[in-house]
Amino acid sequence: MNFDIYKESDYIGGTVEGVELADLVDSADESAIERLRNALNELLVLRFREQNLTPPQIERFGRYFGPLMSLKRPNNIASHIADAEYLKIISNVQDDSGTPLGDGGNATLDWHTDGAMKPLPATYSYMYARQVPPDPPKTYWLNAYLVYESLPAELKERIAGRWVIHHYYAAGNEFPLPPSLPLDQRLQGPRHPLVRIHPATRRRILFLPQRKDALVVGMSEAESLEVISELRDFAARSPYYCAVAMEVDDFVMWDNRPCLHRRDGWDNREGRIMWHLANEGEAAIPFRAGEPTLNCTSNPLDSRL
Repeated sequence: MNFDIYKESDYIGGTVEGVELADLVDSADESAIERLRNALNELLVLRFREQNLTPPQIERFGRYFGPLMSLKRPNNIASHIADAEYLKIISNVQDDSGTPLGDGGNATLDWHTDGAMKPLPATYSYMYARQVPPDPPKTYWLNAYLVYESLPAELKERIAGRWVIHHYYAAGNEFPLPPSLPLDQRLQGPRHPLVRIHPATRRRILFLPQRKDALVVGMSEAESLEVISELRDFAARSPYYCAVAMEVDDFVMWDNRPCLHRRDGWDNREGRIMWHLANEGEAAIPFRAGEPTLNCTSNPLDSRL
C-alpha cells in the first residue's frame, strides 16, 4: 500500500495522503502499519483526511497498535457506541429531551495526557470527527520531548528522579480549572515519574499531571504547587506544537506518551461529535541518571517521509 506522509509543522505532526484506512484494516498490511508506527515515533501525530470508517473498523485498526483500553465513564451510557466495546463519543450535543449524546462539553480544555490518572496510561489515542461547528475549534498537540530538552538545567536537576501522584478529577483539564480537591483525595492515585523514557525511541519525556495542584512525592503541598506550576507554565509557552481544526471525516491518531494535547472551546449552540479510542499502555519508564537515552533538539525529517 503506497501513501505519502508530510510534516504538519517543524516540531510535531504529519498528514497522511493516499490511504483509505478502511482498506488498510481489511488488508491487514503489516508493512503499512509498521510504516505508520515508525512515522508516529518521529512525528508523534498523524492526520488522515476524508476517511469512511465504521466503529468496528476503528477498533480493528486500533488493535494493530496494541490492546485497547476503555476511557468511558461507566455512569455515562450516552457516550457508548453500539457495536463498539471501547470506542466512545465525546460531544456537547443533546437530544430533544436534554439528554447528553456523549461524554464532554464545549469548554476549552487545558494541556493533558489521555488516561494519565490510570496506572497504565494510554499509549496511542485516536479521534474521528463525525460533526463539527461551522467554525471548527482547533486541537493542539505539544511535543513533550522538546519541552523537556528545552528546560533550564536547574529545573531539570530539580525534577530528576521525582514522581507525581496523578489524582482523578472528573473535570481535571477544563479551563479555567475548577477548585482543588481536598488534600486526602489528591494523595490517592497512581504515581508516575515526572521524566519518563519512551520504550521505542529512548528519548526523555516531560510527563506532566493534568493539574497544577498535583502532589510531588517527597515535596510539601506548597513545593509541589510551585514546581508543577512552573513546569506547566513553561510547557504552555513552548512553541513545539501543531494546531488542527478537525473537519468531518478527519481521523487523527497520536502517540500519547510524548504528546500533550488541548482544545479550544466553541459556542454551545453548535454541536461537535468526536469518536475517541485509546490503546492500553505500559507502566511509565522512569528516567534515571546514567541510563542511555537520546536527545534530539531538532527534527531530522524532510517535509516528505
